[in-house]
Amino acid sequence: MLNSGDPVDITAWKADGSIVHYKRCISLRYDFYGGWPQTP
Repeated sequence: MLNSGDPVDITAWKADGSIVHYKRCISLRYDFYGGWPQTP
């Protein structure tokens, strides 16, 4: 879903237990293990 480029709403729990809401986010295609994509 995040690779489609469509805006999505995200709800997440922070380490302190609070909840954050992000509306109409667009994925930047970051890979947690591989980092940012390399450009030629």
